[in-house]
Amino acid sequence: MTNQESQSSYLPLLYEIRRRLLIIIIIFFTSFAAGIFFYERIIKIFLVLLNLQGAKIVFSSPFEYMNLALNCGLIVAIIVTLPFVLYQAVKFIKPALTEKEYKIFNKNIPFSIILFIFGFFVGFETMKYVGFLSYQTAQHLGIESFLNVSNLLAVVLLTSTLMGLAFQFPLVLIFLIKTNIVKREVFVSKRPLAYIISIIFASLMPPTDILSLILLTLPLVFLFEVVLLLTK
Repeated sequence: MTNQESQSSYLPLLYEIRRRLLIIIIIFFTSFAAGIFFYERIIKIFLVLLNLQGAKIVFSSPFEYMNLALNCGLIVAIIVTLPFVLYQAVKFIKPALTEKEYKIFNKNIPFSIILFIFGFFVGFETMKYVGFLSYQTAQHLGIESFLNVSNLLAVVLLTSTLMGLAFQFPLVLIFLIKTNIVKREVFVSKRPLAYIISIIFASLMPPTDILSLILLTLPLVFLFEVVLLLTK
């Protein structure tokens, strides 16, 4: 096969990649623009849900609303785009999968979305609980609390989004086990390593206090154990 023939054989694949990437990019920037446009409503809902009574939410710069709008747009874009990325990835690799593997992928797409939402909720509620304890303590001590709204948004929503992504790993483990790519016994024998990875992942998230580390690690460890239980 000549170089020209070899290159032409890859063209359909490259066109397919470009087409799917274009769809993802359009969805990303459309949702990004929507997040910026509706950022005021998003922030109001966000602050109501956090319900940090006793804390004063402030701007630290007259131009901070711009960063706030961009952060909102970015978070909305990531959350909206993720399901489409998963869908496009499954459709793209479909020809390389066996019928059994493809069925497993297809069945897991709804569970993936549900787990992301649940993981996001766990991350959000964890940050809300830690924040509540912090500001309750500040009130008891007579200390006034001032929070930068951009930093607050970034920490809470980034942590929530990362937890949503972390909640995808049970599906990856189940796929590896069900398709016999990795034996269940391997994961059982590597249980301590899985715990360490969970702790490291939780420690890399924005919260730096020990309580947040524990509360964010426990769900990951629990999910790992659930996977091992379900795949017996």
